[in-house]
Amino acid sequence: MAKRGNKASQDNATAAPALRLSPNFQSSSADIELRSKDGVRFLVHKANLSTASTVFADMFESSTSGDQERPSIELEESAEILERLLGYCYPRVNPVWNFEVEDDREFVRAIDKYHVPRAIEAGQTSLQLRFRGTDWPRRWTNSSPGFQTAFIAFSFASHFGLEELAALAFPHLLYDAGHLSFNSDVKWMLSADCPDGLSSTDKLRLVSWSPRPFL
Repeated sequence: MAKRGNKASQDNATAAPALRLSPNFQSSSADIELRSKDGVRFLVHKANLSTASTVFADMFESSTSGDQERPSIELEESAEILERLLGYCYPRVNPVWNFEVEDDREFVRAIDKYHVPRAIEAGQTSLQLRFRGTDWPRRWTNSSPGFQTAFIAFSFASHFGLEELAALAFPHLLYDAGHLSFNSDVKWMLSADCPDGLSSTDKLRLVSWSPRPFL
């Protein structure tokens, strides 16, 4: 009897989490249901998500051709990530994004996977604010955001093709690489010891080859 009880406990422990509704996405007019990996249901609208993301548009076209009134699709992301991501898929003011390296790693992967331009724009705005008042070279030494922030900003900009952000971050990489030991390979690429004849464009390309903090 004890063994059966233990087995039942193990089965319960490995069972799928009980489904619950998202507090922010539970519209009665929703025509599609997304489910997070941790058992949260998001009742959303195909039109909004398809407009916000071509990836969602393709997903709905290939996955919702049946007769279900409200088809459901299981996603690989957690409820926390989907809550944030879906906030950028509706025509409202962009949620404020206070970019934090460790906390936002999975979220950056999600916006890359689903390609949500409004979320990318919010990330760009958040990172650009880190460089406000740091115009080269007048207020450089007192207000530089630091090598790690500059490297993350450049990585984000390089991956998503954000030239304005890349241009803001790159001079800080050049300056701060000589003052901090963050990554010896990247530091060498940006140093005076790097082979002569490399243009700024060449150096940008070298940095883009180094391991990215996020992706």
